[in-house]
Parts: sequence; C-alpha cells; structure tokens
Amino acid sequence: MPKLPRGVSAENGLLYYDGRPYADVNYQQTGPNPYQQAAYHQAMQSGMGPEPMSCTATAGGDPGYGYGGYGAGPYGGQMDGNGPMGDGYGGPYGGHGDCNDGDGYGHQGLLWGLFHHNYNPFPGKMGYVWSGGFDVLGMNRDNGTNVVLVRNTNTLATEFNSSQLHFDDEIGGKVWFQLMGPSGIAVQATYMKLATFVADGSVFGADDLQIPFPLASSTTDFFGAAQMSSHWTSAIQSGELNVIYPWGNFQLIGGYRYFEIDERFTLEAINNVTFGTSDFDAFAFNQMHGGQIGVQGQWSLFDLVNFDFWAKFGVFADVAGEHQILRDLNNTVVLRDSRGSSTEASYISEVGAQIMIPLGASLSVHAGYDVFFINHVALAPEQFDFGDQLNSGTHVRHTGDFILHGVNVGLTAVW
Repeated sequence: MPKLPRGVSAENGLLYYDGRPYADVNYQQTGPNPYQQAAYHQAMQSGMGPEPMSCTATAGGDPGYGYGGYGAGPYGGQMDGNGPMGDGYGGPYGGHGDCNDGDGYGHQGLLWGLFHHNYNPFPGKMGYVWSGGFDVLGMNRDNGTNVVLVRNTNTLATEFNSSQLHFDDEIGGKVWFQLMGPSGIAVQATYMKLATFVADGSVFGADDLQIPFPLASSTTDFFGAAQMSSHWTSAIQSGELNVIYPWGNFQLIGGYRYFEIDERFTLEAINNVTFGTSDFDAFAFNQMHGGQIGVQGQWSLFDLVNFDFWAKFGVFADVAGEHQILRDLNNTVVLRDSRGSSTEASYISEVGAQIMIPLGASLSVHAGYDVFFINHVALAPEQFDFGDQLNSGTHVRHTGDFILHGVNVGLTAVW
C-alpha cells in the first residue's frame, strides 16, 4: 500500500478524502460518509508472492499494470478471464498453468500498455475524480482613482474629480473544472468574466468650466464650457490554472493566473459660447500574467453543510497600454492622438468564503462572497495628461488600486 497523503485514509480498498464530498455514483459502497467516497479500488495482489499459493481463485493480474484475468496459481490461472477494464487473458503474468507448475506467461492483456506505470485512460475511475461547476456572480468595484478633471475657469477650484464617480452593480459568470487523482492532488482550471462596469457623471457651470492647465489653453470647447460629462467603462476577465495539494484538512494552491482590465473614459465638453461639443478620450489596457499561491479549506457540519474558504495572492507582470484622443471645435479637429505602453509589477489578492449544501452524491449548491484587492494597475482616468509637451500622453501610469467584490451562487457536480 503506498504512503497516503495527509487527510486521506483507506478502508475496504477505498480511499477517503477529508473535506469536500467527492463521490462516484457508479460505486455503491457503504461507509461512514457516503458523500465523501472516492472510487479508488486497490488492485488485488494475491497470486504474486514468491511462494506457491493455494488453488482458490485469485487475481492473476499485476496490480501495477491494471486488471488481468482470474484463475488459480501464483503466477497465472487456468482461465482467460476478462478483467474490468478489458481482456486480461490470464493477466500480465498469466497463462494456463495450474497449481503445480503455473509457469505460463500468456498474453499481457489488451490494455496492459495503457495501464503501465498506473496510467489511466479513463478518468473518473480507479480513483480519478472529475468535478466542475458554474457560478452566477453579482459584483461591484470601487473607484480606485483620484484625478482632477474639471476646474473653475475663474477660481481654478476643483469642480469635478474622478473619485466622485460610482459604478453600478454588474453580473458575471465563473466556470471551473477539476481532476483529482488517487493521491488527492488536483489540477483545476477556472475562467471568470464580468459584464462591463459603467459609471457616469456630470458637472454644470455658467460658461466657466475647463480642463486643467496648461492643456486647457490649447483648446476652445474645453475652456469656458457650460457642462462637462463623463462616461467610464471597465471590462474585467480572469483565467487560472492551479495545482491543489492536500495538506491535512487544508489544500495548498499554486499556479498561473491571467487577469485583464480594459477601460475607456470619455470627458465631454458642451460649450455654449462656441456652440461646440467635443470629446477627450482615454483608454487603458491591462494584461496581467503571473504566479499565485494560496490555501483553501473546508469545514463540515454533520455532513449536511460544508463551509469553504480560500485565500490567494499573486505577483504579476502587467503589460499595459494607454491611448489618448483629444478632439476640439465640435469634434472636427484632433489636437492629440498619442499612445504609450510599459510593463510593471502588479498584485492581486483574493479571499472568499461560501456555504455548500450537498444534494446527493454528485450534486451540491453553494453561495458565498468573494473579494479581490487589485493593486498597481493602469486605470483610464489616471491616464489623462493635461500637459502640452510633444511627449504628453505617451506615458502609462500604473497608479490605480481598487477592490472588486460580490456574491456568488452556483452548482457543483462530481463524477
């Protein structure tokens, strides 16, 4: 019997994983917790010893290489049995020998090569457990910026700051798949996408609104305007590929994560003096690649309700870009069309918890709350450059920090 990892126990030829309810409905085994059985059958090792065995029918196959046929004798049988996974023909060490000789070696079985070194072409059996789920998300994010966008022409007092904007709640989805092996080690892939966040705002004046100097002096519609309006959109998606290692009642997480943030901010000026309406657009693109580590755990209450929690932290290379377009004179003249790009380190921390209720051996429902702390990224309002130099608008500012948070409700399946 191989050494078992922490949190795993063996009973009656089955491995039991502590924590989440892993089960295979194709194996109706009894036990203290029918929702936490993993269908891993230890191969029978009878008939393999160096000394002659009795003539009772035993497995003739090599346990390391899959199932063989059934028969009598230490190295083979009198029958060309059919194993659970294919024709064994007496097993890899089988043959037609009896108790006295048992010296036949016969065929090694049609699937012997596939099962060599415990390779299993049929995940979901022999201890391999598939699981997956889908979550409906209801998320929100805070502002994360502090940029003066509009001043009073007469007093230069701040009339509008990007920090005054607030996003509406948005829905999203998350899907994940996981494959756990007999050792309890799992590989998990996750993808999350949210609907586009939107924040709008306006400020009204008496023909005394402007963007900050010195860029304001180079414009017409953005100096002495009657109204300034803003429209900010933010699109977020993420993907993960993690290895999950059991450690007692907890699991350690390590893997790769991709996080993308695409934003656009439009500042519109309405000028009653020039009768012009013009736009100043700033775009920000973040493609974050990096590694993350973490821990997750479960606590079960009377095998009826599970409480899950997780915490992750990652360091990322943020490949970011920005693009600014300033139009004037009723959007007929382009005063600026500039771009910039840079790569800097960014950071993402995630913590969450949920309640999971099993509906049977293969299904469960869950609901919880998830929080992301996203630091040192490029946000659209931060990219506005109000300078009037030749290289103005060509530098990426990784100065945005914001919190993304919300609820999740979903379904998990195990097979």
